[in-house]
Amino acid sequence: MLVRNSQGTLRLRRSRIRSVELGLPSRMAQLKDDDLAGLVELARWCRTKGHNVEALQLLERARKLPGLALEDAGLYAQLVDEMQGPEAAVPLYAWYRKAGGADKRVLGRIKELEDAGADLSGPGTAPAMAAAVKPEAPVEAAAAKASDGLEMKGWGPESAQYSNQSALKLVDATAKDGFASARKVLEVAFTGGDKDKAAVRRTVSYSVAPDAALLAFTVANRSEQTVRIALAVKTGSWVYFESDQRLVPKGEVKELRFDLRAKTYKCAASDWAHASAIQNLDDVKELQVLIYNKDKSGTVWLSEMAFVPSPEQ
Repeated sequence: MLVRNSQGTLRLRRSRIRSVELGLPSRMAQLKDDDLAGLVELARWCRTKGHNVEALQLLERARKLPGLALEDAGLYAQLVDEMQGPEAAVPLYAWYRKAGGADKRVLGRIKELEDAGADLSGPGTAPAMAAAVKPEAPVEAAAAKASDGLEMKGWGPESAQYSNQSALKLVDATAKDGFASARKVLEVAFTGGDKDKAAVRRTVSYSVAPDAALLAFTVANRSEQTVRIALAVKTGSWVYFESDQRLVPKGEVKELRFDLRAKTYKCAASDWAHASAIQNLDDVKELQVLIYNKDKSGTVWLSEMAFVPSPEQ
């Protein structure tokens, strides 16, 4: 057997090979379109690893087959919600609940949408009858390194129902831009609108360690005005927590740090006062960076996002 990498070619005897583990693209390609169990199993594995685009692609194939289990249909609705936005998922959620779905996480998300004004009273749409969804690939780094931050992949704009418009892409920054060295950064170009903020989000599956509960990232403000930045976290049954706002003046590059253990977050339970701790940090579902811009447009660069130890640790 020949193994090729950037260092050259290595020839191995077959007798010395115990097993061959396929990468995710190969595993997806080898699955047959009529293998319902295989498609669902790999989709659920992708979900646990945070490969949500691939999970949705697999369930798009699985939903065309007879016999898709109800709770797998619930996962499909969740993925459509996260990848395409709540509007596309509402008919799927409505059908799931009417069919007797029991997953507390899905039902919690349905309640959250209804509390926000969504109408899920209709019969809904079964996954097999839904329009085909083309998963939007999240922003990916062409050559991400181990030292790259959490901003390098998986981010996309929040639904237009909740957020002003934004566009994301990876760009190259240099020392002339205020950084210590050249690096890739996530550019967020936001547009003013009728909402109070522009939000970008990343679906995750994190358990935050108590000794590394500071989320830090650097913001380079490329706008013509000071920007106000906040962090939002969804945990458990997609419960929303939002930090206080931090100012980054025009033209400055500033590191922001958010202590996820602090009792300074607002949520529904605190009547939207900044007086709550984030619950269920062992089950973080989503991260959001919020740019409070109202009718102002501009650009920020995000970089070096990571969980770091708190000073007292």
